Amino acid sequence: MRCLRPCLAGRANLCEDLLFVNGAYGEFIALPPRLVAKNVVALGPMLPTARAAFAEPLACALLSIERARVESGQTVVVFGVGPLGCLLGMVAAARKARVVHVGKSGRRLDRVRKLGIGECLDATRSADVVAAIRVATGGSGADVAIDATGRPEVWEQTIDATGRGGTVVFFGGCAPGSSIRLDTRRAHYEELTLLGAFHHTPELFRRAVELMESGVLSPDGLITHRKRLDEVREALDLMATGDALKVLIEP
Repeated sequence: MRCLRPCLAGRANLCEDLLFVNGAYGEFIALPPRLVAKNVVALGPMLPTARAAFAEPLACALLSIERARVESGQTVVVFGVGPLGCLLGMVAAARKARVVHVGKSGRRLDRVRKLGIGECLDATRSADVVAAIRVATGGSGADVAIDATGRPEVWEQTIDATGRGGTVVFFGGCAPGSSIRLDTRRAHYEELTLLGAFHHTPELFRRAVELMESGVLSPDGLITHRKRLDEVREALDLMATGDALKVLIEP
């Protein structure tokens, strides 16, 4: 019998029998009954479909911020300025946290600056990103540092940028078999909290929809390109090269 403890504890994202349905870009899709019974969410008439498309990634961002217990007045450093990095920053900012985005110079970082989600640190213009973060935080480091890149070397920077008693969230998944170094002395004596954050739960998905319906969170500005269904390949190329932040596929 499979372990039910995560599910019973409200952590459905850790269920051993997760059911994923892949059917993007299809005109129709047949959904398994158990998914329909628990995971179909009705969208209100006032929620634009373009905004509703952010529900799944926003729910993932909500889980990460919930895991970190982000509070007002904290400094949250997000490594990565892709769509999910931006959503993480938006959720943290909605909780009145100070947000610092770390990314490479380019169109994505420029877009984040224009959106005003938080402060921006150009990693390509700093010889030591961690030192730059320490300076920006008055020497104390981040209260919460989140990796949204999925790169082992950035995971290490995320740990190094976190201050005493702070929380590190590994949001971006690294390639299988990856490993990182860990300063065990810091982890122990500075009481660092290291957390993984994976996927989302049905509850958080519904909350994501509610936040967008109410206008509390509006990720519309993350859309940089709109493409037709027959232009999906071009859309994926734009994302891969970093020329787009978020591409909306329209019928």
